[in-house]
Amino acid sequence: MTGAMVDPAVVYVDVTSLSQTKLTGVGRCVARVVQALAAIRPIRLFSMARLEDLRDHGQKTGLHQGLEIELASERLPPDDCDIHDWRDSVFSLPSRPFDHGASIEAVGIYTFRRSVKKRFAREVSVHFDLTACVVPHTHESQTRQEFSQLVEQMIPLDDGLMAISKSTRDDLVWLGGADARKVDWCHLGPSQCLGAHAWKGELPRRDPGLFLAVSTIEPRKNPGILPEWFLTSPVLPQPSVTDCASSA
Repeated sequence: MTGAMVDPAVVYVDVTSLSQTKLTGVGRCVARVVQALAAIRPIRLFSMARLEDLRDHGQKTGLHQGLEIELASERLPPDDCDIHDWRDSVFSLPSRPFDHGASIEAVGIYTFRRSVKKRFAREVSVHFDLTACVVPHTHESQTRQEFSQLVEQMIPLDDGLMAISKSTRDDLVWLGGADARKVDWCHLGPSQCLGAHAWKGELPRRDPGLFLAVSTIEPRKNPGILPEWFLTSPVLPQPSVTDCASSA
């Protein structure tokens, strides 16, 4: 009907990763997604985790399978508090039984491991990496099995896919067989609590030839590549290469 207002679809966001006691990079990314969406429009949060599993692993039980939490801009915790306090505030909001009637007509955004069954009218998944498929020798057998299931059974179910890097986007198309037209990518930004931890004092003088790379030391992060690149790259002037080699 011309001129009629069409109500936007209800949006559900999977926040399973927020149940971890100490949030990892994935959990922090999910918190950022939740904050950004809820600032624009009301959303409903849900979890793929069972209550008994959360209890067994000592994780947060504020939201689990069978419940949902409605979150809108006026209920968002302050974005300058610690990320764990932010999460606890969200999980302390009133919950209610998961609305199956609304979900079958809603948009669902998965950020953990999506359901192998269709739950929403339109389903989107956020994908962080497929390294267990790309470099399987750096992962345990169970992780490789889970990623194989992701590629073979879950990726084809997505109506849309969001990757956190162009590399992950390419892997989704290459390994997952995803339609390139359905895959978008966007680099991650900092956690919303970054300002609370930023250095407030006078900025120290820095060596202009110094580079800092922050990463965990594990095979899939390829930590050995960085010093090798400094020692062999033709991009850097020779003095910089020498300085880096002597200080490594």
